Amino acid sequence: MSSVRRLVSAVTLVGALLTLAGCNRTSQAPRGGEVALFVRNNAFLDVNVFSLPTTGLDTRIRLGTVTGHSTQQLSVPAIALRPGGVLVLYLHAIGSNSYWVSPAVMVDPTQAACLDIYADPGGDLGRTSLYTTIVAAANGRAAMASGTSDTAVVRRDTAACM
Repeated sequence: MSSVRRLVSAVTLVGALLTLAGCNRTSQAPRGGEVALFVRNNAFLDVNVFSLPTTGLDTRIRLGTVTGHSTQQLSVPAIALRPGGVLVLYLHAIGSNSYWVSPAVMVDPTQAACLDIYADPGGDLGRTSLYTTIVAAANGRAAMASGTSDTAVVRRDTAACM
């Protein structure tokens, strides 16, 4: 009788472990590091910058606020990217009802994302653009050419998007 009880306990334990392992969700976003986002706000209004890691506007990750007529560097963590390293941004001009959703752009740690914000006096962000560029490595070669994805080697400065 005790061997049957041990067998039932072992089967129950294995079932519980398999259930817990099945509940473990892993993200499909790359874990190579964060991506630099260089923002030039050419508008008068301050702009809140969010990432949209899923489709729809419900799930937003706030990356920061960029004041009017300024340049700022923000960091986009890997969790803020869509699967496959795709970046989609949601911008809201503070003081207006206007918002802008970027087209999807593929990025990785060897690249910098560049965001040029343009708005009319009413806050319409329709002329805003998001693009990527390869960031120069510390030794002067492009990080992509050297085959490295080590973010410590990549020089992060606003000249990457100028």
